[in-house]
Amino acid sequence: MSSSEVSIAKVKGGNVVDPVIKTIELLGGIRRIIKQGDKVFVKPNAVVPLSYETGVVTNPLVIKSIVKMALVFPPARL
Repeated sequence: MSSSEVSIAKVKGGNVVDPVIKTIELLGGIRRIIKQGDKVFVKPNAVVPLSYETGVVTNPLVIKSIVKMALVFPPARL
């Protein structure tokens, strides 16, 4: 059985980018998660037609931050 790691960062105010970066760093950094040439699929939680402000769907800035970090290597496909 494989184990999972979880990291949570509290967002205060409107700054979403820094907590996303901090959370990825707590997991060992983007290089530990994505290797050059990997195929990367970013799946936001967008299952209902609600604003991200409800907390039900993913904030677009979270997705943007993750994609920008992933493109550093670059992956084979994103």
